[in-house]
Amino acid sequence: MKRTLFLFLAIASLVGMLAISGCKKKETFTVTFNSNGGSGTMASQTFTEGEAQALTRNAFIYEGFTFNGWNTVQDGSGVLYSDGQTITATADMTLYAQWTSNGTNPTPQPGNTVTVTFDANGGTGEMSPQTFTIGTPQALSSNMFTREGYNYVNWNTAADGTGTAYSDSQVVSPTASMTLYAQWNVMCGFDSNGASNAMFSVATTKVVRFSRGNLQYQASTSTWRFAENQYDIVGDDNSSISATNTGWIDLFGWGTGSDPTNVSINNADYSSFTDWGRNAISNGGDQADYWSTLSIDEWTYLIDSRPNASSLVGKATVNGVTGLIILPDNWTLPSGCAFISGKENPFGTNTYTIEQWAKMELSSAVFLPSTGVRMGADVFSVGISGGYWSSSAPSATIAFFLAIMDSDSSLGSDSKYYGQSVRLVHVVQN
Repeated sequence: MKRTLFLFLAIASLVGMLAISGCKKKETFTVTFNSNGGSGTMASQTFTEGEAQALTRNAFIYEGFTFNGWNTVQDGSGVLYSDGQTITATADMTLYAQWTSNGTNPTPQPGNTVTVTFDANGGTGEMSPQTFTIGTPQALSSNMFTREGYNYVNWNTAADGTGTAYSDSQVVSPTASMTLYAQWNVMCGFDSNGASNAMFSVATTKVVRFSRGNLQYQASTSTWRFAENQYDIVGDDNSSISATNTGWIDLFGWGTGSDPTNVSINNADYSSFTDWGRNAISNGGDQADYWSTLSIDEWTYLIDSRPNASSLVGKATVNGVTGLIILPDNWTLPSGCAFISGKENPFGTNTYTIEQWAKMELSSAVFLPSTGVRMGADVFSVGISGGYWSSSAPSATIAFFLAIMDSDSSLGSDSKYYGQSVRLVHVVQN
């Protein structure tokens, strides 16, 4: 009996020990990976107590440097692990990427400091240099520079914007001192669809907004756009017009909204009018039928007949480009600017730099540059004169247009096959 009881107790004790041992839950540990000046992302890795496992392979990159393993201390003075090394973790830890310069940049030393200097790049104001500790991310100082007639865009490591761009107050972790140049965009009096903020009467009951620039077309991509600046012209490059041309053109035969590369000098090939505004303009709202071409009666009312018409039109040279200025109905001359009206005056009557024109444009002044004219593939009179098509044609062979010349600006007519400029409008009230 005693022997049986002893055996029973021994077995029970053994079973209990096994049960306790088998039910113990193993701990897990997290290994976090730090780029230590590099870029990219890596997910944390989970390790189970007592189980060996390979570290996740490095996915960080650092321009100008070669990855050289992991370390438990940022400056490399701790325990070193190779890429993909099999380890058994015993606690949570952070592994810092270690980098070796490949010769194009100095090896970063965590804890050292570098300086970021801010350059106004044509603007005015003052900003103090900013100190960064290598390996410690920090937000860039907010821009404090201003530039009259311009909007601040962002920072760039190159003055001309071809370097690395940084947004205002972006969190960065530089490893070397650098200069950041403010980047600027010229302010303009146009909305996000490229339509002037101010309005122009083209009939007693019709008001329009002008497009931000002359119409342009790229045949290789079938893309329509408005010129980036009102004084931008394609000029002699219009001679490259073809159905496969990779460049841009801005001189079109009459009514060629559906056939912009037509170079025929036979008026019969321009028998019908397709408004260029039926197309989606990539930087003009990108929707079909948003824009349209003025009729000859509308051009006439705008230039000659609307209230105060004679004081709202004048010749000018903008950024070295000649042309005609048309001002909106309710016009106020910007401070510091001058304007002499008169469509019969020469191009030199008003002269504006880019900065001066930016002020005029803020008040929605429209500039029609002297783009020249094209016949077939021949281009002539660039910078000397220009013509802007209307949607009106009195006969099968000729169409009306607005002529811009140094001696005068007037409404005229010409053969439909001539390549002339197009300036579209968006109807506000009809």
